[in-house]
Amino acid sequence: MLLQEKLKLYLKVNCSEKVANYGYSGTGRFSAGVLKGWKELVKFKTDSDITEDISKIISSTEAEQYIQDYTEYIMFIREDINSREEARKVAEGNIGYLAGYLDSNKRYEIEHLFNVEHPVFGSIDKMGYPTSEEAFECGMQRITLKELRDNK
Repeated sequence: MLLQEKLKLYLKVNCSEKVANYGYSGTGRFSAGVLKGWKELVKFKTDSDITEDISKIISSTEAEQYIQDYTEYIMFIREDINSREEARKVAEGNIGYLAGYLDSNKRYEIEHLFNVEHPVFGSIDKMGYPTSEEAFECGMQRITLKELRDNK
């Protein structure tokens, strides 16, 4: 079930008919009660939650479903996203980035399972592991690991 369908179902079960039909109370914003319940329904609360989720996934089927759900969520919350492809790129980039906070073996596993790469360091298969000095320099210069290594 798509996240937007889940929200409509949640609203229908837990809110007044007007809110359920329109998704908000007429102000253009969801009410605090609706948002609280919706946040409990959605698994994409914080970067920490997402990092914890992706580190527990063990099959490519689960990984693909997670990316699809995350893509739907991004499409729902980001008004600047105009297509599913754009939302999926954001989802994959976020997952790749968050995997960088995990140990190297887990990052490697997630890159392969989700078919993603870190937006700054690239994939471990292509770029290897960055040193702490390289990671620092990439951040300071706001460049990718490839750009840093190409400029040496």
